[in-house]
Amino acid sequence: MTIEQSYIKTQEVPRHYRTEIPNIVFELLESREISPADFTLYSVYRRIAGEEGACWVGTRGLVKKSGLSKSTITKSKKVLSKRFEALNGKSLIEITPCDRKQETSDIITIVDIWPENHVFFKKRLTCTKMRNRGVPKCDTRVYQNEAHKKEPYKKEPYKNPPPPPPQKEVDKSQRSDKSHSSDKRSLRSEEDFSKSVYKNLEGTTLSPREKIRLSTYYTEEEVDKALRLAKSQKIKKTLMHLLINILEHPSKWQEATNSDPKEEMALKYNARLAKLFPSMAKQNEQLIKQGTLLVATGYSTGQSQLSFKAIDFTDDLKHANKYLDEYLND
Repeated sequence: MTIEQSYIKTQEVPRHYRTEIPNIVFELLESREISPADFTLYSVYRRIAGEEGACWVGTRGLVKKSGLSKSTITKSKKVLSKRFEALNGKSLIEITPCDRKQETSDIITIVDIWPENHVFFKKRLTCTKMRNRGVPKCDTRVYQNEAHKKEPYKKEPYKNPPPPPPQKEVDKSQRSDKSHSSDKRSLRSEEDFSKSVYKNLEGTTLSPREKIRLSTYYTEEEVDKALRLAKSQKIKKTLMHLLINILEHPSKWQEATNSDPKEEMALKYNARLAKLFPSMAKQNEQLIKQGTLLVATGYSTGQSQLSFKAIDFTDDLKHANKYLDEYLND
């Protein structure tokens, strides 16, 4: 019975009383290119060959030193002897098969991968620096150290800054008058304008400042018309806000007031009524604003009052128009 032995040697300079493993081997372990059993066997190989550069060891010795089984050691040998892309096509070990006829042992050589280890981690360090500078993707080229990089230019403040230019005093009497939208009056000046406030604003809830503003920038007729329109609205706004909107856009608000179809029908009827009964038509001018209408009938009373809110207002007005047609035809 022959005892299987392996002759293990290294290409590196022997290192006494320590075992050095390149960090790139740990990267292979993390990426699962080698298993923990493969890593254990590789560590044992480096420990054995590290002291003298080569050594004879049997399978039993490897089992005892690594804690692995014979079948696991055989599989791990094949994995460690294959070529890895991270090592630029190198393998971790090289196996020279033994001559079974002469009963010689396998020769296991630990490949020198220190240059590849150095290049791999130098690239990683360079990539980290590039990412810190804001470069999104890392370049595979190896860059030189950045010791020559200059610091950014810093602008130093003036030691003796020049004095600021003198500000020119503007005479208020010579200042040009601005438009009423940008003219600002103080509270004291409001007292001077209090005498010119329109009478129709005295009974409102407006503040003195708002009354003075309306009396200064708008005519009394415009304010009176805006007040009448504002009282007929049901919009939830402050009185001043509503008045300003009406005064700035009078056509818009005029259209809104004439948009009631019943009021338009009443006005058309009143125009026809004025040709026959002028006195009744005059009364309707005030009653239409209040939502009612006087119509001529053939009854003993001669007239009847219709309300816009009544359900039969449209039908009653049609009958009144028919009566006017019959009266005009006669």
